[in-house]
Amino acid sequence: MELVWRQLLNIIDRLSQQCDRVTQVSLRMREAIIANRVTEVGEIVIEQEQEMQAFQDLEKEREALLQSLQIEFNLDEKEISSERLLAFVPPQWSNDYREKINTLRIKMETVKQEQNGNRKLLQRSQHFMDWLVKYLVTPEGSAPIYDAGGEQDQKSYYHIINQNM
Repeated sequence: MELVWRQLLNIIDRLSQQCDRVTQVSLRMREAIIANRVTEVGEIVIEQEQEMQAFQDLEKEREALLQSLQIEFNLDEKEISSERLLAFVPPQWSNDYREKINTLRIKMETVKQEQNGNRKLLQRSQHFMDWLVKYLVTPEGSAPIYDAGGEQDQKSYYHIINQNM
């Protein structure tokens, strides 16, 4: 049984480290979005997916250990959680286990916040691009262009784009 607890603590540490990696990728993503480096955003999305897959793999390992503990302590499947297991952690590991669970919870919340922030930035960028395209290619959203003498030079941006097509 000691081996299972050691493995669980190890996986919780690895999950926390993985959260740090995902957060770092998210911060790089934010910088790329703000700087409008579209190619880099695409590359980071691939890296982010790989990091999230690694996190999911670790989570599967954690769930397998939780299931073995569930069987050991004869717990209902609905009762099994890292928090619920605190009652069964050997006393010598109780503080360490509690600290690691709390650290993981905080890091997972940070990942969630970073992901939500990037999602909002991407949505705003997409909204702006949609508006800009509509403004440039529709007569309703465009404004006349004037030359240096104040005379109307072109009817609208719409006409400039159509002339170049």
